Formats: sequence, structure tokens, C-alpha cells
Amino acid sequence: MTTNNTIAKGLDPATSSSQPFLWPILKSFLPQNKQINILDIGCGSGIHSHRMAALGHKVIGTDVSEEALVVARKKAPAVRFICTDIHNLPWAEIEGRFDVAISMEVIEHLYYPRSLLQAAWRSLRPSGTFILSTPYHGYLKNLILSLLNHWDKHFNVADDGWHIKFFSPNTLRRLLVEEGFVDIEFRFGGRLPLLWKSMVCRSIKPN
Repeated sequence: MTTNNTIAKGLDPATSSSQPFLWPILKSFLPQNKQINILDIGCGSGIHSHRMAALGHKVIGTDVSEEALVVARKKAPAVRFICTDIHNLPWAEIEGRFDVAISMEVIEHLYYPRSLLQAAWRSLRPSGTFILSTPYHGYLKNLILSLLNHWDKHFNVADDGWHIKFFSPNTLRRLLVEEGFVDIEFRFGGRLPLLWKSMVCRSIKPN
């Protein structure tokens, strides 16, 4: 993946957001029987962009990796993809345009995760919806990792460019609230209850 000073190196564009359990949760947060404008921030190889476009939505995807977007354009020719980072989005064209902004399994790779929330806010219309996902970290999961002595394996320092930020529902909610989002709702997927692999969060930009 093309890198800059806001994102960790090494995120695989071919597998980004590929967890199959994420799509049903994401889809459940989207409006039914209504076509909307969606911005997919950090779209990777376009897995979710393709699926949302297939539902009839008008989608624009952005990613810092031109390699990933070559795959995305083949997968979803109806979607417009833009190679850029969150600090250089074409605001004159997209600011305040979208009903929904999504960012799936991206925020944990960012040195400055608050910048992602600010970009989503700026892209949304009033009452717009922001949906993001990130790996789940909670008390029971962290306790089991400790009891099984799996911390070194789980946070392997030899994995260049892997996750650099780790969120619980509380810490992610606090970040969203600080950036002005309201009506925050979490859903979870992967593995067992309280040991979930990821959490999907929906929030609203108020009027």
C-alpha cells in the first residue's frame, strides 16, 4: 500500500475489509429500498463498494493504494475510485455531499484516528450516517489473552504495519462523541459473544 505519515505501513489492500461477517452488519445499517450517496473511506480493493453499488447506491471509494484501486476498478466498474489520503480528499467536489460515509477496518491502522472521523464528518450532509468497523477489544477478551499468555502473539511486533491503535466500545464511543457524533450504536461479529473479532459502529452527524 502507498504510505504517508498518517497510516501504518503494510496494510494488505487485497484483504482489507474482507471479513465476511462485516457485510451483513454494514448492510443492516444502510437504508432499505432507498438509493443514497455513499463515501467509502479506505475502500481497499473495493469489496464493500462493490456490494453497496450492487444494491443501487451511488458510491465513491477512496484509498491511498493505487494497487488496491486497480483491483477495485475491475471488481466494481460502476464505482468511482479516487487515490488519495484522508487529508487530501477533493473537498470542493465532495464536501457535505454524502448520506453515508463508511470506513471498514481502517481506523486501527492510522497514527491519527481522529482525522478519519473529521474527514467523515466533513463529507456528510446534516443527519448523515457514519459507519466504521475496527477489531474489538474488551475486558473478557483481554483477560483471556492474558491467561493464555497470548499477548506477544496477538500484538506481534514483527508484523510490520499491522494494527497500531486498539479500541474498546468505550474508547471509540468517546472519540466519536468528542468529534460531535450522536446516536451511537454498536453491533459485533466474528467469534463468540464478548470475544468478538470486530465491532461495527453507526453514528449520526446532527443537523
